[in-house]
Amino acid sequence: MRALDDKKIKELFVPLLFLVLGYIITVSYFAVYGDNLVTSDSAADLILARLLNQEGAFVSPNWYYSTELILIDTQLIYKPALALFPGDWHTARLLGLAVLMAIYLIGMIFVVKSAGIGIKGLWAVAVCAFPIGLDYVLSISWGALNIPNTVFSFILIGTLLSAIRSKDRKPVYISLLAVFSFIAGLRTVRTILQICLPLLAAGIIMLLCRSLRNVLKIGPSKIRDTYKDLTGYSVLMLAASAAGYLVNSGILSHRYAFVNFNDAYWEPFSLHRMAGVLSEFIASFGWHSGTGVFSLSGISSCFGLLLGIVVILSMLILYFKYSGCLNDTEYILVLFTLVSVLVSLVFFSLNGNYNAGHWIPLMPFCYLCASIALKYIAKNFALVRKTGFEIILGAAVLFTSLSFIVFPLPSNIDKTSLLPVISCLDEQGYTKGIATFWNSNITTELTDGRIEMWTVEDFDDMQIQTWLQEKSHDTLPEGRVFIILSAKELSGITADVEDYIILRTDDYTVLGFEEGTDYLSVITAKQ
Repeated sequence: MRALDDKKIKELFVPLLFLVLGYIITVSYFAVYGDNLVTSDSAADLILARLLNQEGAFVSPNWYYSTELILIDTQLIYKPALALFPGDWHTARLLGLAVLMAIYLIGMIFVVKSAGIGIKGLWAVAVCAFPIGLDYVLSISWGALNIPNTVFSFILIGTLLSAIRSKDRKPVYISLLAVFSFIAGLRTVRTILQICLPLLAAGIIMLLCRSLRNVLKIGPSKIRDTYKDLTGYSVLMLAASAAGYLVNSGILSHRYAFVNFNDAYWEPFSLHRMAGVLSEFIASFGWHSGTGVFSLSGISSCFGLLLGIVVILSMLILYFKYSGCLNDTEYILVLFTLVSVLVSLVFFSLNGNYNAGHWIPLMPFCYLCASIALKYIAKNFALVRKTGFEIILGAAVLFTSLSFIVFPLPSNIDKTSLLPVISCLDEQGYTKGIATFWNSNITTELTDGRIEMWTVEDFDDMQIQTWLQEKSHDTLPEGRVFIILSAKELSGITADVEDYIILRTDDYTVLGFEEGTDYLSVITAKQ
């Protein structure tokens, strides 16, 4: 018995070591280079946190939210973090990121336990601790924007699988499932699209497999008695989340300003676009274009691409070849992930509001499927078991993430050229500025809130952008004001602005105005 305990401890040690290592790398890198990694999307979280601290609330009618009103979000963490460090936004964000990443990883461990995957499931958690793939980094590792959505997915799936496995606590799990589903639907319609509908579809597929087993000669490995529980629970989840979303879009949308999916429209059906969306899904596992073919970063991109292909093949092989090896909850998790990827592929390819970051909440489930495949491949093939395949996988993941953060970051997230501009403006005592979105919120965060920024749509007519900024910014500022222009934006201005230039670099030009709103007539060339 003692030998068995030692064996389990040994099996646990390596994946836990990689998990802790990934967490330390992610948080430490942001601690050192975080100023280069902040975007105006993520900076909006701290600006909103400041507003919520001023109002003493967790949701504000005085803020322009983005796509959907996201309740129970990063503000639960950033709000108290900024209250602790009101004059040091870098430390506040670092603390918030560390807590959010810990919650994210613990939530994934909950799914591993609920599905009964075992120790091999910790390898999937370890992979998710590392910064791999640009969209994953922006949404999870350093941006933390998608952590709440993904954690709610973990809670829903983990509670569902716990209810299926439970013998004597089903009423408790069912009640929790209804409550969590309502809250998730209250937050976003994506819960319905990426969790509830795929779960219901998975239940229907299991029912069809049982009903048509003789006609289609379906093997007993796909005939599971849990189809009744899965179908019933998924209907409950769908109804509860739909009720939550009705409250979101029917009631909350009248009090708070946000863009919901009621404004989305179907795009023309296109197999070509569908193939492109699928390609972006595979690439999101670590492929980075623009890297040298024979450079270390280019080679690591190939590892990332290979990882994406392996993950997809793992899901297909598990379901169509090794389904007989899976326990009921593993089987449901694999089938759900396959169906969710398929449903998301169709919806994303036909929806104009899609971006590659929408795949991120599904990636951890794909990694979990890969860990299940690893579990049974190692069990059935002694050669794989003896070669220490997990160590090779961990080394490849470590190499992929390190090469991503050691070599130059993609230009769309590296703020090296903007930092000196912001520093100079702060030193000159400016407190009010105007810029387009990608240069706006970031200026406020990197000056610890000392500079207030107004975001405009463009410089043609300088209309205020109703997106991720305070409603008090509906009116342009007066007095001593600066305007940040990128090289491209400067080239589009026909007016003579030479007399107003206070700072010029290769990438940015800053204009300064001393009183009133003189800049409006100067920039737009209107009297």
